[in-house]
Amino acid sequence: MRQVRVALVGLGNCASAFMQGIEYYRSHPGEEMGLLFPSISGLKPNDISIVAAFDVTESKVGKDIAEAIFASPNNTSSICDVPESGIAVSMGHVLDGAGNGSALWGELSKKRPDNVARTLREAHADVLVNLLPSGAVSASRFYATQALQEAGVAFVNGSASLICNQKELVDWAVAEGLPLVGDDFKSQCGTTVFTRALLQMVARRGGTTASVQQMNWGGNADFANLVVRPDAKRASKNAAMEKIVPHESSFDTGFGFLPSLRDEKRALVEINACQWAGSPIRVRLELAVSCDSAGAAGVMVDLVRFCKCLLESRRGGISDPLCSFYMKSPPTDMPEEQAFPMLQAIAAETPGT
Repeated sequence: MRQVRVALVGLGNCASAFMQGIEYYRSHPGEEMGLLFPSISGLKPNDISIVAAFDVTESKVGKDIAEAIFASPNNTSSICDVPESGIAVSMGHVLDGAGNGSALWGELSKKRPDNVARTLREAHADVLVNLLPSGAVSASRFYATQALQEAGVAFVNGSASLICNQKELVDWAVAEGLPLVGDDFKSQCGTTVFTRALLQMVARRGGTTASVQQMNWGGNADFANLVVRPDAKRASKNAAMEKIVPHESSFDTGFGFLPSLRDEKRALVEINACQWAGSPIRVRLELAVSCDSAGAAGVMVDLVRFCKCLLESRRGGISDPLCSFYMKSPPTDMPEEQAFPMLQAIAAETPGT
């Protein structure tokens, strides 16, 4: 039976929502709610298996992954129980990957780091998904190198650290037939997606956007980290909006940490634009998501299955439609309306073609 064998770097809230969601769809066969692609070349969510995971937190390292996804500092919503897997969380390499200055990240494990490439090879992983926090530039590059160059595994970069502009990694991925996808997940139905849709609408109706302000609040470890290390995420979010606006505009994004929100995210967006004869328009959007990490999980479930299809046909390197549709900072920004039919074509492929 075909399986998508996935390894995760960073067993935080996004990993928890992803693993719980896989178990939800496994226990609800035929359920398609929340799935953009119920099947990708015959692969369904219940064909995904988590075969390895890396973390650096004392509360998670050495624990079964099914237990670790509910360990502190994780605080995402509970979707369903996840059965014991028999797979222990490996000790990762800290580098700059630990949340800087945040007690919410928990105490670091004192265990010696495991050999990442060997762990991936022994687990027969197909794809490694990077879920490290914003600002973990060195750590993200380290894991990308371990996956692509040392273990021969596809790499998906969910963090805001720029990986897909690294020529050496891209060249290696092409030569070895390994998919490389990045950078920085667009949440399934998140602030960036909604804001881009509004900006496109203004431009298509002849309006001119003067400025966009976006403020995001959350109570999880990711937001605690963003308050301290916001630069990479702010640049990624702003760039995703700038690409939609065909003229000079100002963009500003901020982050706030409210512990009481836990894994809930709240956002306020204000768009200031002009229409006929300079007449002003002000659009305000309020977004509340009770489980912020579910947005990433809804993207991951597609990306890992697409990567498996590309691996099987040795279509290595950057996948422009995947990056453009699912990522905030793709190396080349293909319009989503152009990328989506290409994804549909891959999803409709017969296995092995």
